[in-house]
Formats: sequence, structure tokens, C-alpha cells
Amino acid sequence: MNIYYVIQMNEIEIRSRIDETKFKELLSKLKSELGEPVNQKQLSFQATNPKDIRVKLIDNSYYLINLKEGTMGDNSRKEISFHIDKKDFKSFIEFLKALGVSKLIKWETQRYKFKIRDISIDLDEISDFGYYIEFEKLCEDKLNTEIVFKELRNLLDSYGLKETTKDDFVNHVNEYSSQNQIEVDNLLQ
Repeated sequence: MNIYYVIQMNEIEIRSRIDETKFKELLSKLKSELGEPVNQKQLSFQATNPKDIRVKLIDNSYYLINLKEGTMGDNSRKEISFHIDKKDFKSFIEFLKALGVSKLIKWETQRYKFKIRDISIDLDEISDFGYYIEFEKLCEDKLNTEIVFKELRNLLDSYGLKETTKDDFVNHVNEYSSQNQIEVDNLLQ
């Protein structure tokens, strides 16, 4: 299996659930302020047991694998990421099965990625889930978490957005996941 690189960082993020009108407004505003975004079509699968593992097929060309430690919805989590070739995906499925993963949550996302300095802004349209904007910064350690989170909150506020609480986000994910699961063995079909 070819693994291209491994990144281990502390991910600090804040998100806001928005409606379609606000999504279109923000997309236009961000394009005018920051230029054209990186436009990604993502087919993602998420295991929540035994760990939060995410498998994303990016633009039908490669898989991005993320392992997130901590609790879903937390504003700061350790994240380990790496890429694998599509040809190696069958081996990765066997790895998931060996971990005891039998079902995954399926996500279909149209993502528009913008950048302000070292902050990522992801504007997401997620099938059957809705619209979100997420402000994220990766840090090497947890020492600056509060400072970075305040910076992200100020950016969220500058766009007139309200943070989606952890409870609201987790409840929304749980509601969605109960209807959108796939067996691991069906990933190759």
C-alpha cells in the first residue's frame, strides 16, 4: 500500500449550520474577497467505533484518511491524516474490518475551500444533511488552542454567523447517520 504522507496536527475548528440562501451569499462573498475556491467533490465514509476514522474519495482520484481523537463536535481534536491510492483501497478496507468496523456513515459533499492566511474556510453542501461553513486551523500543539479558537470565533462573527453548538451538531449527525449507513463490505461496489 502506498502511503504518501502522514500529518499529525491539532485541528481547531468552529462551524455554523446555515441555510441555502446564506450558503449562496457566503459563496459569492468569499469568492469576491478571496478569489476562486478549490472545488472538491467528496464521497466520504465515517466510522465512529472504535475510533473516528474518515475515508474521503477526493475528486475520484485518491483517498484521504483521517483519524480524529477526542469527541465529535469538540472544537479542538488531534488529527492524523494520510493519502492512499485508489488501487490500495481494498487493503485499507481489510484494515478497517480488522479494527472491527462493520458499518460506516456515508457523506456526499460539495466543498468549496478558501484560505485566509493559515486558516481554512470550508463551505459545504452535504446531501441530505444541509449546509455548513467551517473555519479551521491546524497547530502542532495544544498550547495555543484558546488563542486560535478566539481568532476563529472572531472570523465567524465577522461574517455574521452563529456557532453551531456541539450538542446541536452531534444530534444532527446522529439523526443523519441513522439513515445513511453502509456496510464496509459494500464499499468496493
